[in-house]
Amino acid sequence: MKIEIKRAAKVAAASAAVLAFLGGGLAMASHRFGPVAGWAALESGGFEPPILNRIARKLDLTADQKSEIREIVADHWKNGLRDASEEARTAHRTARHVIRNPKASEDEVRQAVRSLLPVDEKFAVERHKTVVDVLAVLGDQQKGKAKEIVEDVEQTGDEIFEKIDRFLGRI
Repeated sequence: MKIEIKRAAKVAAASAAVLAFLGGGLAMASHRFGPVAGWAALESGGFEPPILNRIARKLDLTADQKSEIREIVADHWKNGLRDASEEARTAHRTARHVIRNPKASEDEVRQAVRSLLPVDEKFAVERHKTVVDVLAVLGDQQKGKAKEIVEDVEQTGDEIFEKIDRFLGRI
């Protein structure tokens, strides 16, 4: 029995890894346990996203700043960010299905990719409005530190994509 459980766990883990790689990330597609659930709970005051705690520590936010940022994010989430996020997630999922469909024509792939622009644009604008409002809460030193954090994240992302490119033999 234990052997079967171990084997089942290995199969499940391998399947999850493959789905995460091919599916663009299980966390992004998850609604019940993923970001949508966390932010929805934020609206009701029942959840605090871990990222807010990390930001609060890294930027040395006061309790008032943290509370104000939580309110700003929840307000934006309720008033456009949530809908834009869901539309973008759905559009990307649809495009991935078309791209991976061997029966899809090149024109269908092009159309699927073109359909991403309006929803990505809407999502980007909503995210931008949220960032502008959050940055207004920060002091000058905190804004400088926030800029450093963003640059570090971008560099890490670039390094990850470079590793993927090397793995796939693109470079």
